[in-house]
Amino acid sequence: MANKISNHNRFEAELDTSPSQLQEALWDARQQERERIAAGWRRNLTFIALAVVAAVLAVLVMR
Repeated sequence: MANKISNHNRFEAELDTSPSQLQEALWDARQQERERIAAGWRRNLTFIALAVVAAVLAVLVMR
C-alpha cells in the first residue's frame, strides 16, 4: 500500500491573530482621519447654529 500523507496536524499551531505593525499604523491613520472629519462637522454645525440664533434674534429685534 502507498504511504498516505499525514496532514491531521496541519492546523495544530494557533494562527497569529494579533495585528501587525502595518495594520496598527493603518488603523491609527484611519482613526485620526475620522476624528479630523468629526471635528470639522462639529465646527460647521456650531457655526450654522450660531447663524440661526443670530437670525432669530434679528427677526425678534426688528418686530
